[in-house]
Amino acid sequence: FRVGDIRRFSFPMESDLIPLNFDSWNHLSGLRDWHSLFVRVKKALRPGGWFLFDVNTPRRLSGDWSHPEVIFKPDLTYVQCGLLPSRAGHTVRRKILMQVFAKVGGDLRKFSAMVEQCALPRTDLLEMLRAAGFREIQERPFASRVRERHIFMKNRLFLAVRA
Repeated sequence: FRVGDIRRFSFPMESDLIPLNFDSWNHLSGLRDWHSLFVRVKKALRPGGWFLFDVNTPRRLSGDWSHPEVIFKPDLTYVQCGLLPSRAGHTVRRKILMQVFAKVGGDLRKFSAMVEQCALPRTDLLEMLRAAGFREIQERPFASRVRERHIFMKNRLFLAVRA
C-alpha cells in the first residue's frame, strides 16, 4: 500500500489494482486534475487491471450537506456542516466544516477542519473516464436498505473500471 497526494502521486506501473477510497476524488478542485489523474491511473494499470473508486455526487454536495451530519461512536463524535454550495455548469462545489471530538488517552480533544469538495454528474464522470482510455466501466450499486443504514453511503457512486 502507498499513501500520498493523488495530484502528484506516482502509481507503480503494471498494477493489478488501484483503489482510491473515501471520495478522495472529490477533494480535487480542478477538472484538469481529475482528467490527469484518470490518465495516469490508466497508464499504470496492466491490461485487465482494475481501478476501484467512489465519489460523492452533486446531489450529495448540494442536498445532503444542507443539513448537519452527526455520528456518535464510542469515544468519538463527528459533526460536519456544509456552507452554501456553488455551481459552475453541472459541477457542484461546497466547503464543509468538520469537528471531531475524541478521547485521546484520558483527555477529550477537539479537532477541526474545513475541506472543499467538487462533484461532477455521473454522465460527465463517465465521459471523462472514456476520454482517459477506459472502456469497461461498471457501476457497483448497493441496495437502498444498505445505503439507508449509513449516512456516508447516501448519494455516492461506486465504480469498478477495467483497463
